[in-house]
Amino acid sequence: TDTRMPKLDGTGLIRALREDPRLASVPTIILTARNQVADREAARESGADMVMDKPFNPRELRSAISDLFAKQHRQASNFMNEQARSFEIISAGLAHEMHNPLAYIKNAYFVIGENAKKVIEAARDPELSQEDRDTRFDKARDKIDKMLSVADRGIKKVEQLVALMRRYAREG
Repeated sequence: TDTRMPKLDGTGLIRALREDPRLASVPTIILTARNQVADREAARESGADMVMDKPFNPRELRSAISDLFAKQHRQASNFMNEQARSFEIISAGLAHEMHNPLAYIKNAYFVIGENAKKVIEAARDPELSQEDRDTRFDKARDKIDKMLSVADRGIKKVEQLVALMRRYAREG
């Protein structure tokens, strides 16, 4: 843009671009015949990425445009790299937080299975008295009840983590 334009000068145009979130990152160059320090400062303060004097060399302008797009590409790459690092940190934390409750659930599942086998063995053992059978049933039931409670806590923790991640995803 030029510093002198009808209706809206170059610095006004750039200010308007910077105020619009969709256009705020558009690279800008102000071309000016005004070589005063105050004019150049005003151009930079408006948000211009670069100020070039008139008359300008077309090759120099093309080079400046290429430099601005390369800078914008580097910034976008850096932003994406930071996003990827953040995602890695969040993923590692989430995996760690989910590991413990899943271990509780896995252990509870194993103990429940073992005690279910004991109940079946006691029920099929013809040599056991009813009193011994009832004792084994009661012990197995107590362990199963405890493990169901442990598994339930693990499931609730996983549900909380999933809810947290959903909130995080919605809020950005």
